[in-house]
Amino acid sequence: MTIEALVRKCPVVSRDATILDFLKMAEQLDFAIVVDERGKACGMVSEKDVLKLWRIQSIPGIETIIIDEVQKRDFGEKVSEIMTRDIVTLRPSSSLKDALGFFLAHDLKRVVVVGEECLARCSRRDSHHGCCC
Repeated sequence: MTIEALVRKCPVVSRDATILDFLKMAEQLDFAIVVDERGKACGMVSEKDVLKLWRIQSIPGIETIIIDEVQKRDFGEKVSEIMTRDIVTLRPSSSLKDALGFFLAHDLKRVVVVGEECLARCSRRDSHHGCCC
């Protein structure tokens, strides 16, 4: 079985888009594939990447986000500054076994699926569905 039936389209954002642009888009989904000027996948950005921007102060036994730091940000930085650059890509013709192997070997939540004209994703949850159905 290939992953082609399991992949889902996902949002794409330009590497020059701002973090604020991504956050507005992320109201519906928590990540996007980042593309370069040729439309090729060059990274992935997620809410987790944005959370890493916030300064965390360690207090004995407690970690708190410094709210003042968050409120001062305008999120005008480019997504290319915070994106995950090392992404794992598969083709739609990749086997479900290969996808499961990537999830386990690299401790991934999702992989980018790159076809001729399409950028999509396949998640661990999608692959579980493929095994069961």
